[in-house]
Amino acid sequence: MRVKLTDLLDDLELDPELLPLPEAKRPTRARTERLVLQRLGISRRRVRSAGRPLLAAVIAALLSLAAVAGALGLLEISRADLGVTQPEKIPEYTEYEAASQDAGARLVSSFCAGKRLIAYVDVPDVTAEMNRAYQEAMDTYGLSLWSCRAKPYSVWAEALTYDESLQTALLRVELYTYEALEPGEVTIELCFDSQENGHETAGEVFATVTVPVLPSEALQKAPELSVTSAFLEASAVMQTLALDAGTLRLTLQAPTLDSYLNARGDGALDTLVKGYFGQDTENPTELDAQVAYRRSWNGALNELFADAALEFADGTQTPLSALFENSACFFSASLSETRDELGLYTFEAALSTPVALADVQAIEIAGQEIPFAD
Repeated sequence: MRVKLTDLLDDLELDPELLPLPEAKRPTRARTERLVLQRLGISRRRVRSAGRPLLAAVIAALLSLAAVAGALGLLEISRADLGVTQPEKIPEYTEYEAASQDAGARLVSSFCAGKRLIAYVDVPDVTAEMNRAYQEAMDTYGLSLWSCRAKPYSVWAEALTYDESLQTALLRVELYTYEALEPGEVTIELCFDSQENGHETAGEVFATVTVPVLPSEALQKAPELSVTSAFLEASAVMQTLALDAGTLRLTLQAPTLDSYLNARGDGALDTLVKGYFGQDTENPTELDAQVAYRRSWNGALNELFADAALEFADGTQTPLSALFENSACFFSASLSETRDELGLYTFEAALSTPVALADVQAIEIAGQEIPFAD
């Protein structure tokens, strides 16, 4: 299957309004010590006069409480970034204890559903100079100097916060696959790159983290719902609809491109391509027609789902437009699953916030309620 390069960039969305999240604020050691001593009702004088045993015990308590406070802070940041407010309702979301992990980069939390895996990683030994370089590249070029290796997967990372006193950075690492992840684990190498005038140079492996991949489920339905493209003046049938905690996926059965063009006679290819890309398009090709045809069905889905909503067991509804990650273009084609020659098109829409599948009862599309449970 040939793929037009621009087709891979359909859903690229650059938002100049986005700003880096503020640095995490953690209590200083002195303030933590003062608050703990106040809570214990122990004066500094008593600590000094009690000798080494009590002093060692207090210091141990302080370090333990500081670690807990830091871990809670990172968890709160990761939850807020992912949009998780009730983690107990999202079995695909997992939080990890720092004490159970070896030294080095450690997992704070992760979300794994279908083809998506998002991990929040606390990375040590990140110098202030590295953080300045990262911020400069991000502010100037929108470039993340954190890169990842986890073949054969596509992985991307960004820094959410930096703690200069501890020299740690909290990274959001997102992995995407062409097929659903199998239960097991994925080892990700984190690299810190350099850049000059926006041109990135790959760096050495800075840290490694292993993320568990847990089983995930999906709600599925065969709605047999008609989908009409006003541009194409044609209809297709939505054959399958699947919702996992992080993605809505569907398959359309449409007329094949050949049958669509043959039904419209001579000049149909030129009419399709120029109608979609513009009348000044020179020498339209079959690949151009294939891309225009597929994107037109994508556009029809975006219109159809503009007012769609999820219905929950408590009787409430949530508009899908508020959940879709890409607000400008909800769906993108899953090229690995699409079969152009058969007129079978698979589209996916990533969700910005995980959904509690156990609470989902139905989906409403174009005024039609489609229950997931018979």
